[in-house]
Amino acid sequence: MPKARKKRGGQSRQEQAQRPRTFRLWHKLLLGLVVGLITYVVAEGVLTYAHMRGVIDPHIIWILEHTGEESHIEYDFVRGYRLSSSPARLACIGTNGTVYSTGVLRSNN
Repeated sequence: MPKARKKRGGQSRQEQAQRPRTFRLWHKLLLGLVVGLITYVVAEGVLTYAHMRGVIDPHIIWILEHTGEESHIEYDFVRGYRLSSSPARLACIGTNGTVYSTGVLRSNN
């Protein structure tokens, strides 16, 4: 039986075969990223297809009137959510066309 050849690291092929392979950190991170991305794409594709076929539907759609200003609802770090000075109409409509509620958003500043 021929002798096992030594590599540069001083270990024979048989010794290297017995040792478990370890991956570097960036290999692990890349593998996790790829698996997460593939899972997201598959889930998004299945749910989008089911929505387009009519299997799943959003239950309620909220409609907010655009009053011509930049944005009617803004976030203020001190007060939280802040509404603009002009009132805007609001409606809650089900996917079957039934209007569940209507209202007006008025300013809180």
